[in-house]
Amino acid sequence: MKPFYFLLVVIVSVGVSCGEISNKERIANAPGPNDSVFAVQNGPFHFSMKLPKRMVEENMPIILFKENTGDLVISVGESIHLKISQQIKDLSVLANDVMSLNSDVYTFEKVEQSGGEFIYKQSLPDSTFGSYHYKAMISNTDLPYFVETDESRSYTKADIDVIRKIAQSLAPL
Repeated sequence: MKPFYFLLVVIVSVGVSCGEISNKERIANAPGPNDSVFAVQNGPFHFSMKLPKRMVEENMPIILFKENTGDLVISVGESIHLKISQQIKDLSVLANDVMSLNSDVYTFEKVEQSGGEFIYKQSLPDSTFGSYHYKAMISNTDLPYFVETDESRSYTKADIDVIRKIAQSLAPL
């Protein structure tokens, strides 16, 4: 009978501690006073995301599902444009592919690569022009999502920091 009580105590303890972790995660992902939360339910995409309130007050977010590619495109003003897909990509392979694009026209520099994120800078060889870009695998939702910036646009490091925060805020509904 004693082993039964011991097992019961262990199971209850594990269940309670798992609940505490879940609550801590919920608190950490809770919107702050400067965040606006958007529920996205377009096509196969079902998640919430936090956008900076000051940006949303100035420009209404445009959320567009492209049926021909299966991508979800999110734009807020001139500086925030990201594409989300349900593809699973190996970021280390993508990082190597980007770094191999160095040429006489553009140079590529790895700024940061950690976990499921990759930030790089694309510049002219004379450094008169530079643009940052972001790619990430987001796995804290029900389905994994690949998030990337629009490579045809230019972004500052500050833009990428905001885009990164938005991508990290994706959460299941």
